[in-house]
Amino acid sequence: SHVDKNMMSDIIKNIEAKFGKISVIRGDEYVFLGMNIRFRRNGTFSIFMKHYLVDAMTGFCEELVSTTTTPSHKYLFNVNEDSKLLDIDRAKKFHSIASKLLYVSN
Repeated sequence: SHVDKNMMSDIIKNIEAKFGKISVIRGDEYVFLGMNIRFRRNGTFSIFMKHYLVDAMTGFCEELVSTTTTPSHKYLFNVNEDSKLLDIDRAKKFHSIASKLLYVSN
């Protein structure tokens, strides 16, 4: 945001003249790459990703039937050659959820 809104409009026009129409959002709240960003009047901002995480969890679509005290065990990197592969849909869903959680964790 800038104190002179006309200046920002001129910059946007220059960018659009070179690259074509762009999406412009004005205000104090934005959603970008799964992040809800809120700019406050005191010059600070906050970032929330609750909806992004809820989407990842609801996308799992399977009941969690056990608990654990740690996300890793001594056999974490052992490959069970006898385990059945995931079907294509479940593999895509697993990859999507794992990617979302990796994104949030960084």
